Amino acid sequence: MFEEVVLSGELVEDPVFNLTNAGTEYARLRVLVNRPWKRRGGQTFFSVFCYGEPQVALVRECGIPGAFVFCVGELRADWHSGGPQIRDGKGGPIATYDLTCRTLDFSAHDAGAREDKQDGDSDCACGL
Repeated sequence: MFEEVVLSGELVEDPVFNLTNAGTEYARLRVLVNRPWKRRGGQTFFSVFCYGEPQVALVRECGIPGAFVFCVGELRADWHSGGPQIRDGKGGPIATYDLTCRTLDFSAHDAGAREDKQDGDSDCACGL
């Protein structure tokens, strides 16, 4: 088990919703985190997994590409190695981490507004 991780960044694509084998609904978010240093592009992507009705409902309501995401959880290590998950990338293998979210918050966004948003509706600013 890893220590607690705090992650904040921008939601870069529509969330993916699915069910576990036990029937629990979950949402997978792709979050872009900008790092303060410029080596190797200065950007890191995380897959954030949110389980259960309260978090999944929040993702359905506020999970719009461009939204700012804040979550607290723990890293999910590769079950074979205990370290990062190694995936094939364009330039060769890349290491990625997944995060299991315990606390989730979305802040107001300026890009990626919902098409069905009516005049006078406020931006989503909510959390669990």
